[in-house]
Amino acid sequence: MSKISKLSLLQNRQGEIALAIYANNGQTGSGAFREPSAAEAMLYLPEIAKTLHGKDALSYEQNLLSVKNLRLEKNINLPMGMLSAIDSALLELSAKGLSLPVYQLLGGKVREKISFAAEESFILENGIESGIAIVRLFGGAYYGREGMKKNLQQIEEAASKLPKKVRILLDCHQGWDSEYMVRMVREFKNYNIRYMKLPLAGAGYETMRRYRDLLNPNGIMLSPTETAYTLYSARELISRRCADQIRCDIHSCGGIAELKKIAAYAQANGVMLIPVGADHVTLHFAVSSLVSPFIELTETPEEAFFGRGKRNGAAFYTEELPGFGRVFSTDTKIIFSQ
Repeated sequence: MSKISKLSLLQNRQGEIALAIYANNGQTGSGAFREPSAAEAMLYLPEIAKTLHGKDALSYEQNLLSVKNLRLEKNINLPMGMLSAIDSALLELSAKGLSLPVYQLLGGKVREKISFAAEESFILENGIESGIAIVRLFGGAYYGREGMKKNLQQIEEAASKLPKKVRILLDCHQGWDSEYMVRMVREFKNYNIRYMKLPLAGAGYETMRRYRDLLNPNGIMLSPTETAYTLYSARELISRRCADQIRCDIHSCGGIAELKKIAAYAQANGVMLIPVGADHVTLHFAVSSLVSPFIELTETPEEAFFGRGKRNGAAFYTEELPGFGRVFSTDTKIIFSQ
């Protein structure tokens, strides 16, 4: 039986941090994080190492629970970023011990590849024939009637170049107020706008719900926030009927274990969960999630060490390799071990 034997903290040239957990059979699980800093992470690691040393490397859930219980037993409240990295490392170590890709431990694939919301720069580089299903356009904070005309002109110009089957995700960057949004929605009927993200700045739950009710009859689904960082925040958005989509960063919410709970709650209420990032950890979750039809591209701490997953046209896919199927970049050094 393989046992956990060592934990290490690693750093690359850019100062990004990752955690590696080793088993006595030479296998390794890893996860990257941005918060806390390396100095702060070193304060937590000795207690985490003491908790995990000698544990069965295949017992992912039990090992993760023992780390979470440090909050109750030792009053150690781990930052979410670090907990997410530990989750990834323990899950990968378990998958490697079973010689399986991680997605197999999550219930198996529900899709062979996962689409992403492509920006205009991707279209210019790869062409519209690359299999794009969703295009992400930006609705700027242009004020007054002239601003509305400018927004609509940009949307019309982009939409005219797209096949009718391509759905549009309009990212508004919280640049609109209530009246602006109401007027704009009236004009959207001529375009295939399927999703709207972040239309209003500082909107409360009731306001979000009201505008979801405005958008839905026009065939538009609302994603009112950038990311739901915890199960609690996701549950509030869903239970108050504020969202058709929620976005979650797997590296900030507590890892795959926590994201599975959010996905289950979203599925029970008919809400999409859109993972952000195209790193290997996010992709293994996305291809196994029934409520994640596409991902949204953004930089994640994982990409600094392992890069993005494999892409074919306008979709990413996972390889049939044990664990997450990735290796550390060559410019990585160990800064702490126990």
